[in-house]
Amino acid sequence: MSRYLIVLIILLSNCSVFNKEKSEIDKNNQIIKKKRINPNAEERARAEADKGLTIFGKKVGENSGPVSFKNANVLWRASLETLDFMPIETVDYVGGIISTDWYKDKLSDKNEIKIRIEFVSNELSPNSFKVFSHTRTCETNLGCKVNKSSSKLISSISEKIITKARELNIEKEKNEK
Repeated sequence: MSRYLIVLIILLSNCSVFNKEKSEIDKNNQIIKKKRINPNAEERARAEADKGLTIFGKKVGENSGPVSFKNANVLWRASLETLDFMPIETVDYVGGIISTDWYKDKLSDKNEIKIRIEFVSNELSPNSFKVFSHTRTCETNLGCKVNKSSSKLISSISEKIITKARELNIEKEKNEK
């Protein structure tokens, strides 16, 4: 037991955690100044917003990724409004993904549905996004089976999204005049 204790003490005494002078000096023996971070999240957010939000060196809104907020806002909003009855699990605007959690309709005892939308383009067209859907069927005490949903359901969701996007786009154009 004492051997382990001695080994442990030797290992811990050689860790850089206990030697603060070395942790603050870089390879060229220059002192590294540590950046102080404001503990107030709201103030940090305001300071970053004043600088202008950047992602990978580009300002947001300058077509910084595969989908730009400025151009795809109507399609994005239409997708969220189409899926508003379902619980949303993930929304990643930069990555262009909306994913719902499993949703169980009141009429169905065993079936649940999950939908994922991936945005691939800025254009307002049916080819600008892909819809993926899975159905989970749970039998009592037998576990659950997950299968791809029918293409009819996927095309129905796609049609609803594009119809809603067109309506929002018309409304947006009227408001701009």
